[in-house]
Amino acid sequence: MVELLEPHVLDYPGGYTRSVGPVIGRFLTGLRDGRIEAVKLADGRVLVPPTEYDPTTSAEVAAEGSHWIEVGPRGTVQTFHLGRWSRVPASTRSPSRSRSR
Repeated sequence: MVELLEPHVLDYPGGYTRSVGPVIGRFLTGLRDGRIEAVKLADGRVLVPPTEYDPTTSAEVAAEGSHWIEVGPRGTVQTFHLGRWSRVPASTRSPSRSRSR
């Protein structure tokens, strides 16, 4: 079977910008400037990258304040997720291919 590959170019005439909000914006600005910033939550957990709300209590995370801390270039990953994504809908895959992944 011959695979046809075509380069994918996504172009937005006139430019494209997206607002990420004050919390993620601060985190991304820190990355741009060579810093990794996080927030220390009320129960002592450190959340990096920070989110707009505490994932456990749903309390809002403020974009400014002493709860923001700079963390070093090292850390411990306590949880992660490996997502699966396919351009071919599961219903159109052969049964043997969908099980092998």
